[in-house]
Amino acid sequence: MRTLLVLAGLVSLSACKPLSPAGGPREARDIDAYDIDASRLRFVTWNINTIGFPGETEYAAMSDVVNRLQPDILAINEIEDDEDSFIAEDFAAEHGYPFIVVGDHVSMGDDRNAIMSRYPLTPFGVQLSQDPGEEGFMGWNSPALSGDPAALDISRAIVAARIDTPEGSVGVVSLHWKSGGSENKTEFRRAVDVARTLQALDRFTEADHLLAAGDLNVDTFDNAPTPTAFHDVPTGFPARYNVGTDMLARIASPDGLRNHPHATLEEYGLVMNAALQADGSPTTRPSSGRVLDYVYTSPGMVPVDSEVYNSIFDDATGGVPKAGEPLDTLACAQATDHLPVVVDFDMSESGGGGGGPTVLDVDSLTVGDLQITELLADPVDCSDSAGEWIEVHNTSGFPVDLEGVRVRDRSLNVGTLGAISLPVDGYAVLARSASACNVSVDGVFDQVTLNNSGDDVELVASADVVVASVTYGQSEPGLTWREDASGAWCIGPATAG
Repeated sequence: MRTLLVLAGLVSLSACKPLSPAGGPREARDIDAYDIDASRLRFVTWNINTIGFPGETEYAAMSDVVNRLQPDILAINEIEDDEDSFIAEDFAAEHGYPFIVVGDHVSMGDDRNAIMSRYPLTPFGVQLSQDPGEEGFMGWNSPALSGDPAALDISRAIVAARIDTPEGSVGVVSLHWKSGGSENKTEFRRAVDVARTLQALDRFTEADHLLAAGDLNVDTFDNAPTPTAFHDVPTGFPARYNVGTDMLARIASPDGLRNHPHATLEEYGLVMNAALQADGSPTTRPSSGRVLDYVYTSPGMVPVDSEVYNSIFDDATGGVPKAGEPLDTLACAQATDHLPVVVDFDMSESGGGGGGPTVLDVDSLTVGDLQITELLADPVDCSDSAGEWIEVHNTSGFPVDLEGVRVRDRSLNVGTLGAISLPVDGYAVLARSASACNVSVDGVFDQVTLNNSGDDVELVASADVVVASVTYGQSEPGLTWREDASGAWCIGPATAG
């Protein structure tokens, strides 16, 4: 996972050093093992309450359930800590998921969400490392969604990724909202979690199907929350809890902060995908008898089958198609206290997506949507102040408007770009001046200097999301750092434009 996530947005340049591809080839689901159409996409959400160690009962039970259900995409709640995160990477590889993104602890607890996929994924959000030098944890935290660097108001990092299936892209969000009862302070924190979830969903585009799922910690059979909206911030929070300024503005508005989690998702335009155990019960947490785990999608996704899988009722005669033989009746209980929710979608019948804008802009760009493919730090035919430039490649799969995107160097100098339309797979040359020599300039970042001795260059979107970044070393006069056809970075003659 470290390689996958770092290469999504960060490249370190050194002379002719090949870069390893992110992830690996997709491992096909064993469709022959059970009767399911290849055009169907199987999604599972599951609160696992820690993966455990290989050889332990809970790890073996989780492995058995995943092998039985064979999801294409697996959204997980309650990866416990750093060690559990590393085990999750190994678990994913062992079970045929070459693509994985794991969140980090961002608030009061250490639980993380994750997404494992058989299809290539692009993680959304920011790097969430809590420890210096730690890399690879990705997702949305409060500052990135709020724009307030002091915000600390979501329960767990929202892990999000665009997954490229053969039938189209799906924006997946793995959720785990605030647990607890109906106290005002608990419902308030959950209402903020919901609002932040919608902000994360807004980062996808209209071309993306949307899929938001996880342990929401609120049952549709519960009484309606009160108040219906918060117009004041309750008291009694942990000392570290700090509501973002954007949420404070919403609370102060006439409508306030909506306090009805399921209704809020439906008002956003999402559809709940109902699922039942084989005995007809909707319960997803048997010990409490409550329905806490849900799968919501945009209307274009067509569900064709679903099940709350409970190994107690696994007799090979009901529910969704499964691989292999029925499991021991205790398998689910040995794995965790929640049951996995399975939904099969017929992607060949699914219509258009339901996300945000069709053109990505400064508010919707995320890690990996752009790449810096070439740069000139030491021009010889004109001055440095006129002739330094970088080349940018649009790898997002969508048209991009670069207006408002910032170019930033190691010294935190910033140049803000004007309106620049970048088509799908298109390139743009951004320079310190419009009169840069020997290239056609598409945009200007006049406040940033590319040091000849080496520097960092970042493309930064809203909420300080670093969309692309390079670090380069000593330059040579008139030569550029660039990526060649093999993926190696070399110093050589300019090719941009």
